[in-house]
Amino acid sequence: MTRSWILLALSLIYVTGIAAIASRSVIAYQPRMFVPVLPHLIGLFTIGVAFMMRRLPAGGWQRRIGIGMVLCLLLGYGAANCISRAATPPDGFQKTQQALLEPDGTGVSMKSRLTQELKSGEVIAATNGQLVGYILKQPTLSLVDRRFGALIWNEQRLRKEMARFGATHLLVFRDAGFDSVVQESRFLSALAQDHASPWLKLVASNRDICMYRVQ
Repeated sequence: MTRSWILLALSLIYVTGIAAIASRSVIAYQPRMFVPVLPHLIGLFTIGVAFMMRRLPAGGWQRRIGIGMVLCLLLGYGAANCISRAATPPDGFQKTQQALLEPDGTGVSMKSRLTQELKSGEVIAATNGQLVGYILKQPTLSLVDRRFGALIWNEQRLRKEMARFGATHLLVFRDAGFDSVVQESRFLSALAQDHASPWLKLVASNRDICMYRVQ
C-alpha cells in the first residue's frame, strides 16, 4: 500500500509540473505526456510481482516458474531497448550541422556568422530549432510544425513570440526536409525564399538557411 501511495504522489507531482510548463510553452503537450504510462506500468508490474511472490511457497515450483518468467520479461525488455536503439535511423544532426557550416555569399559559414552576431545566452528563433539550439548551445525558440504545436506561425504570431522571448535573430531552413513548418506557414515559406519583412532584415544566407535580424 505504501508503494502505491508513493507512486500516486510522484505521478501527481509529475502532472502538476507538466501542466505548469504547458501553460507557458508554445509546444502542444498531448494527453499522453501528462500521464507517464511506462513508469506506471513498470511500477505496477513491480508491485504485482512482489505481491505474487509473497503468496507463493518458498522453494516451490510455482515460485521458480514465476522468477523465471520475470527474468525472461526483463531480458526481453532489455533486448528490445538495444534493438530499438540499433535500428533507429540517423537523425538530422549531421545534415543540420553541415548546413550551418556552409558558407554564405561572403565565404563565412553560417555558424561563424551567428557566433559574430549573437551574444552568449541570447535567444534565437529557428525552424528546426531543437537541433539548431543543441549545435549552437544557444537558447532557442523552436518554430515547431502542427504535429507538435498548436500555433500557426503567421507574421503576427512570430513577431509576438520573438518579442516575448527576446529573440533578435531568426533562422529559417529553406528545405522542408529539415522542418515541415516552412510548408505550413506562408510567411515562413516567403522568408525561406529571401523575401524579407519590414521588421526583419536578411543578414546572411546560404543554400540551406536564411538568417534574419529584427530591425
